[in-house]
Amino acid sequence: MQSKKQMNLSKCCKNCGSEFLIPIPEKNGSGSTGNLRRIYCNDKCKNEFGRKKKEGKIDRCCKVCENVFVSYPSQQRSYCSKKCQNESKKVSIFKRICEYCGNAFEGKPSDLNDHYCSRKCFHKAGRITKICITCSKPFEIKKSDNHLQRCSRECQYIDQSNGKIKIHLNGRTGYRKDINLQDYFKSALEADFARFVLHIGYSYLYEKKTFITDKGAYTPDFYIPEFDTYVELKGVEKNNSAFSKIMTKNLDKASMLQHINIFVITQKMFINALKYANLWLAIPNLEQRNYRNKKTKELIITYEDQKHQQKNS
Repeated sequence: MQSKKQMNLSKCCKNCGSEFLIPIPEKNGSGSTGNLRRIYCNDKCKNEFGRKKKEGKIDRCCKVCENVFVSYPSQQRSYCSKKCQNESKKVSIFKRICEYCGNAFEGKPSDLNDHYCSRKCFHKAGRITKICITCSKPFEIKKSDNHLQRCSRECQYIDQSNGKIKIHLNGRTGYRKDINLQDYFKSALEADFARFVLHIGYSYLYEKKTFITDKGAYTPDFYIPEFDTYVELKGVEKNNSAFSKIMTKNLDKASMLQHINIFVITQKMFINALKYANLWLAIPNLEQRNYRNKKTKELIITYEDQKHQQKNS
């Protein structure tokens, strides 16, 4: 006769319906009968039965593999597994046309607002190409900066030196009626020097050429063809004061042009030279001599005067 220790309890699996044996323990104690309450033959059947349709669940069709699976209505599931969900992302990729370069590229549903194939095309689509009015080189700018006409600050400084850009100064800037209406002088000192050169029988070219140095663009005030010499005029002496450093800043650029004859004349030097040569009273309309005289001011034509004349004409 089989002993109690060797006796097994026969049960039917709730999932697969197969019969399985559970050994009966020798002693009854706390927890000793837990194994006797088993209703599944193994853990696999236990998990499968948990996945089966229960009360409250509904049938759904997987969008990828089209297999039927069950889930609760509140879950809003469209895929039977994580694998099918990942596959759906690959399936949803489609081709579009870049609005800038016209090339085809693949996009995801989350990228429907993207109209460009790359970040480079996105930036270039918002830019335009213009021609610099100074150096004639093409340059790219944002569409919002369409008012810009020069490719760099260097070209801007060149045109400022040439008088093509108006510089807001407190001095007497403008054309002179008694000299010509072509040279827009930046100060009374420049206009008086032009009167001096013409009075002694020589010619001049105002701001003839702009030189590019390592410290930036530099344009001398005058060029005297008879002596092949450039002249730079300064209203103040060069010293350690803050105002003098600002006003004579471009002399550092002139010092780099050692192969060119550049003669620097200050206002004090110019007045003393005219007095020494007995030309101080001989040259007509000198503004340095009659700076407060209204007659010399009437010789000046500014940008504002030109605009006012154009409106009245």
